[in-house]
Amino acid sequence: MILVLRGRRLGFSLAEIKEMLDLYDVDPHHVKQLEHAVKKGKERIEALEQQLEDVSSALMELKELEQKGRRQLEERKNKRTEEE
Repeated sequence: MILVLRGRRLGFSLAEIKEMLDLYDVDPHHVKQLEHAVKKGKERIEALEQQLEDVSSALMELKELEQKGRRQLEERKNKRTEEE
């Protein structure tokens, strides 16, 4: 149960976790299970790194838009004050 929860926390689907657990009985030395786990772990790392890059880019873009919006808002407030 602990392995399933850890797998879910790390982002693996239940099907992927089942694949890894099913390999446990195939090889008494667990080489196939470990090879599969390492392969799946590497794939998950790559996916998370891509997500991190995507989130960082989106965050940077949102911060730039916020700054631009704040500048425009301030300019418009100042212009309105000058017109009054």
